[in-house]
Amino acid sequence: MIYQPPASRPPMYLYTARPRPRPEWGLNLHVQGGPLGSKYSNSGAYMGGGGAGLRFRPVPVYALEADLDFYGGRDYNDFSRNETAFSINNYFFLNPHDHFQVYLLAGIGWSVASAYDDNRDNATYNTYHYDYFGAFGGVGAEWRVSKHIALNGDARGFIRGRIDDGQHEDPEFVSSTGQTSNTSAGVLFTGGITFYF
Repeated sequence: MIYQPPASRPPMYLYTARPRPRPEWGLNLHVQGGPLGSKYSNSGAYMGGGGAGLRFRPVPVYALEADLDFYGGRDYNDFSRNETAFSINNYFFLNPHDHFQVYLLAGIGWSVASAYDDNRDNATYNTYHYDYFGAFGGVGAEWRVSKHIALNGDARGFIRGRIDDGQHEDPEFVSSTGQTSNTSAGVLFTGGITFYF
C-alpha cells in the first residue's frame, strides 16, 4: 500500500463586507450675500441674509437639502428690497471620506420679493411685488470638524425669471434704450454650519 499525503488545500480567507454607510440627517444654518449688478454707477446693489435647511444624506457622496431663506438689501434699480426664498439643493461630494470635502451643488428655487421705490423726491413711494423661479449651481467645501458638526462655504451662480401675473405689463428691468427684461442673474456666497444626527 502506497501512502498518499492529503492534497494541500488553499488557505481560507474570511471576507467581511464593508459596513454600509448609515444615512445622515442634518440641520444647516447659514448666511448668504453677494453684490448684484446696478443700474446706477454711483450706487452699489447688494443682497444679504440667512436661513436654515434640512439635509438628508443617504450616502456619503450625495445630499439633498431643502432651504428657507430671508434676504434684504438694495436691488438693481436701487430700491429697498425684502425677499423670501425656498430652494431644493443637490450636493455631490467629490471626496466624501475626507475631513475636508469638496462638493458641487445644483438646484432650483422659488422666491417672493417686495421692492420699495424709496429714492423718489415725491411723497408717494411705489411698491412692487415679484415672484420668481430659477436654477443655480456652484462649488464649495465642507470641513467635518467632528462626527456631528461641519462647517461649509460655497459660491453659487443663479439665473431666474419672473412668474407673477404682472411680468408682461410691468417688466422689472428697462434699459436706457427701452429694452425690457424679467430675467436676473447673480452670484451668492454662503457660509454655514451643519449639525448632523
